[in-house]
Amino acid sequence: MIDRDKSYTTDELLTILNKYNVTNSKQMAVRLIRTGKIKGTMKLKKEGYSILGQDIITYLEGNSVSYWREEYKNLLQKYFDLKHDLNSSNIDDDTIKEHVVQDETDSLKIDQDSSETSFDDDIDYSGFTNGTLREIIKQKKPDKFIPKKANKKQLIKIIKEELGG
Repeated sequence: MIDRDKSYTTDELLTILNKYNVTNSKQMAVRLIRTGKIKGTMKLKKEGYSILGQDIITYLEGNSVSYWREEYKNLLQKYFDLKHDLNSSNIDDDTIKEHVVQDETDSLKIDQDSSETSFDDDIDYSGFTNGTLREIIKQKKPDKFIPKKANKKQLIKIIKEELGG
């Protein structure tokens, strides 16, 4: 995870860009800074550039599919962890307030005034790719066999009927 407030060196930038499949070339990383695609400042030539984490994130958001895949996986994992905790009643109101952002984009509805907390289990999986559906199945039940040629309809059936999603 990239710290928005941290200042990164050129070598650390290269490691991040390599992780998100942008480039593994230090020359290319420096070129991105010099052309202004990634904001960076040079303090001393010997030390190289200093790049803020926020500027790296801004670049990745517009140029790296891998970045968004990782963000999606992290959010999906948080969702499943919260759902598991709520279903097993191992969570209190303070934890809910910490983890759930309350704005109009939340698909997770929590009634904090009632003693029961419920989720809408009618998730529309039709917009998910087959790869994402396979990941959901593997997260819920790692030992579950998934046929290689399973289509989207079959994968959704596995999630809803066999895994209770």
